[in-house]
Amino acid sequence: MESWTYRLEHVRCGKPCKACPHGPYWYGYRKERGKTLKKYFGKEDPRHKESSKEIDKIVLEDPREAIFYEETATKDLAYEILELPFNTTWPEVKEKYQKEREYLMAYPAIDWVAVEYLSAAYHYLKNVLTTSS
Repeated sequence: MESWTYRLEHVRCGKPCKACPHGPYWYGYRKERGKTLKKYFGKEDPRHKESSKEIDKIVLEDPREAIFYEETATKDLAYEILELPFNTTWPEVKEKYQKEREYLMAYPAIDWVAVEYLSAAYHYLKNVLTTSS
């Protein structure tokens, strides 16, 4: 069985475009015969294929990881990651996300872990707040 370490990454397309960086996209990394292999998994979180026991173990290690799993993600957690009060309106969530992402992406040494959590929380709230009536 292949064992991958997954990362959510934003990538630059190499063209002069204002939308860069693009993503986030899921990539997997693993060592094989002394070489690091990288595999593109797309926009869908490949970790959703993990069992409930595996998810519980991951979330126990870092509770913020729950935001990456449909079974464990909650509005409370998303608001906590974004450092917003519960029931903040969608326009306010969007504004906070854009400011935080811009702030994080402004530095040469980007904190990709923070960007991953921020993006996952934003997209979770986008789905919940814009599709509910």
